[in-house]
Amino acid sequence: MKRSLILSLVMATGLAIWMAGGEHVRALESPPPTPEPPATEQKPLQAYVKVEQIAPQMIIQEVRLRGEAQPNRVATLKSETTGKVVALPAERGARVAQGETLLTLSMDDRQARKALAEANVAQAQAAYNAAKALYKKGFQADLKVKQGVAELRAAQAELAAIKLDIRRSRLQAPFAGVIRERFIELGEYLAPGDAMLELLDDTTVKVVADLPQQKKGSLKLGMRGEAQWADGHKMAGVIHYISPRADPKTRTFRVEMAIQNPHSDLPMGASVEMRIPLSKVAAHHLSPALLNLDSHGAVGVKRIDAANRVIWSPVKVIKAGLDGIWVTGLPDQARIITLGGGFVEVGEQVITDHDG
Repeated sequence: MKRSLILSLVMATGLAIWMAGGEHVRALESPPPTPEPPATEQKPLQAYVKVEQIAPQMIIQEVRLRGEAQPNRVATLKSETTGKVVALPAERGARVAQGETLLTLSMDDRQARKALAEANVAQAQAAYNAAKALYKKGFQADLKVKQGVAELRAAQAELAAIKLDIRRSRLQAPFAGVIRERFIELGEYLAPGDAMLELLDDTTVKVVADLPQQKKGSLKLGMRGEAQWADGHKMAGVIHYISPRADPKTRTFRVEMAIQNPHSDLPMGASVEMRIPLSKVAAHHLSPALLNLDSHGAVGVKRIDAANRVIWSPVKVIKAGLDGIWVTGLPDQARIITLGGGFVEVGEQVITDHDG
């Protein structure tokens, strides 16, 4: 048994020596590791943008307001007495001159009351004259003269009242215009306060618009401007009213432009754009798509400097149209990023389409 143990130790020792020798041989046969090349510094890629050099142009700065065309004045004519409508020559849409009769009410007993009032005036006048003559001769007291004066004035007042009532039985146009609406028909009985007709004066049109409070100081009374209807029709006008107080809900000021309408062909109630020129200013013409906001919500555009670095410049839009917008705040010959601006940041150096 002892001999078997010694034999096992000898065999284990030999196996260990053989394995170690094999690893050494394989290590000698393996090629040496290839050294890695030194790392080279990589330059960051630069973004490509398209730019356009835009020069300023002189344009007329103006205030533009959306408003409504309204007649110069509108009056709802109401009855001032009682009576039945016996004549109604005025039709809706008819043009009438100032003083033209629009409606006639029945006279009823007005003529009889007028004759009675005239007789009372004559009687009171005679009584007063007699009392005054007697007073001068000393046969009449002063009180009788004063009483005669009072009765005469009362009779005259009664006559004036019936004459006024007769005049009120005929409705006359207070101004020249067109009848927009008629609220009564022939044969109807009217009482004081009943609406009869609506008359509007369209010889002058006023364009009414709301002026933002930020632009309140830009307009003055007497400034000339232009109004354009939706069909493209344009008319010159003058600012004749600016409200001294802002609307408490909208914080805007009512502005009215007066426009002559000699042919009475300007549509009332239509939407109108009011334009008032202010002054000439140098501005750049851009596409509104180039505008963007900074972190504070200010409006501006991205451009590049001489070193092709991105700059953000705040701008102010002073005029807008179908072909673009006009802005101020940019330097002369500004190099505006027109494509790729959304992929670059301020301060970043870029490659432009002009760099080849």
